[in-house]
Amino acid sequence: MTNIAIIIPTHNRCEDLRNVLDQIYNQRIVGDIKLYPIVIVDGSSDGTKEMINNFYPHVVQIFGDGSWWYTKSINEGIRYSLKNNFDFILTMNDDCLIDENYVSTILSDQRTLPSNSILGSISFSIEQPTRVIFSGVKQIIWWRYKNVHYLKEGTNVSNQKLQGIYKTFELPGRGILIPIHVFDKIGIFNEKFVQYGSDTEFIYRSLEYNVNVFISWNAKIYTYLSKTGKGSIYAKESLITFLKNYFDKYSRNYIPNIARIIWNYGYKLIFPVTLIVKILGQLKNHFRNEEI
Repeated sequence: MTNIAIIIPTHNRCEDLRNVLDQIYNQRIVGDIKLYPIVIVDGSSDGTKEMINNFYPHVVQIFGDGSWWYTKSINEGIRYSLKNNFDFILTMNDDCLIDENYVSTILSDQRTLPSNSILGSISFSIEQPTRVIFSGVKQIIWWRYKNVHYLKEGTNVSNQKLQGIYKTFELPGRGILIPIHVFDKIGIFNEKFVQYGSDTEFIYRSLEYNVNVFISWNAKIYTYLSKTGKGSIYAKESLITFLKNYFDKYSRNYIPNIARIIWNYGYKLIFPVTLIVKILGQLKNHFRNEEI
């Protein structure tokens, strides 16, 4: 039996979460696989707890006080999973769409890889036309901290069939399948990254410990661009708001987080140059509406 804990942090997205749980319980499972959704309810006041109690009484709920945000919520789910002898952890967002074969597909792909491999999912927009959100990073140019993606973010893929498994240097938190023993080797997510960046740092740290990291283009996840977080190119923010994000610890562009990544994983000798070039590049791409 393969037991998979599916960790889903949530905050006041009751209906979105219900859709995700429906999709999980409607998965077509092949073989001896059992799914255990674990929902981390971080201070929700929209009836999330009652909805789960009424419709999904077997779902494990872990309650935060509203100050946990993404990373601590994920970690509380991981801590619970480590105590309960699961084989894998699958991280999932509360607003994703997956088809009925998603879990079987990503697990089947993972079984073709070395046993210590982390496997992520390609992601697309729910809004039409369908666009690539994340396809994997095939190279990082560290002197300027620039990612080279397999497919440019925002690429229209409505007429393309994307398949295969590829090595990657980064993965977003939506749809990462992690063997439980990996946490014994490298630890859990870094809570200095309160909301954004902990998934990125976790993957960089995994690679430092010689854990294999891949992305599956067979395991597809869909998500709403309109619900994207602070600092994203898809958020359509004003310049003033964009600049404020550099000093907001809940934003993906929070400068201390960017600096922490560059210092720990980039070239220390040119750290100030890399940080400045990265920030200037983000500003340029804010005006061009492109990802760096």
